Amino acid sequence: MSEVAVTEQTVEETPSEERNSRVAAATQSAADVAANIAAAGAERLKMWRRHKAARRQNTRTRSSTTQTQTRVRALVPSLFTGPRLAAMIVWLVGVSATATALVGMGVKIGATATISAMALQLVFTVIERPLWRGSKYGFIGFACIGFDAWFNFGGVWPFAKNIDKTPSWAYSVEALNMQSAPPDAIRVGFALIVSIAIAGAVEWLWFMED
Repeated sequence: MSEVAVTEQTVEETPSEERNSRVAAATQSAADVAANIAAAGAERLKMWRRHKAARRQNTRTRSSTTQTQTRVRALVPSLFTGPRLAAMIVWLVGVSATATALVGMGVKIGATATISAMALQLVFTVIERPLWRGSKYGFIGFACIGFDAWFNFGGVWPFAKNIDKTPSWAYSVEALNMQSAPPDAIRVGFALIVSIAIAGAVEWLWFMED
């Protein structure tokens, strides 16, 4: 009698276990689906954030590029005004005169003399700027002007000494009834004036419109 009861009880409990198993399987399946949906959503969110960050970076890059182009466009006209172009030409004349003086002092002609002359003129220009602009006076500034004019003199003198061979001197002699050969003082004075003018004209022309 007891064995029959146990069998009946086992038979009665079997459908319940099956239902529980099905419920557990369905729950697990739903949990898996939810996890997959959550993972897909998280992945989409990451992709969206990366895309948004990339768009923001591209926007910043374009903005930076636009600002740079705007600055360059604003800078180029300010660099290539008439006075500043003239200042560049005078500066190159100073470089040429200094290079001629350096070659006369024994520096190898060519790139060495040119690069050395450009370096000297750049240093002179930077040091002399406060003095020419009247913002600062000092021994170093005046010394640089002296050396600048001296180097320029070395390049100007080979041409200035032949001032009497120019039509301007010939017409001046004719108009003023002077002697045909100019005194050495006039030649030296002319070369010094041109040398100092080359040294100072760069700053004066560059900041003419300020």
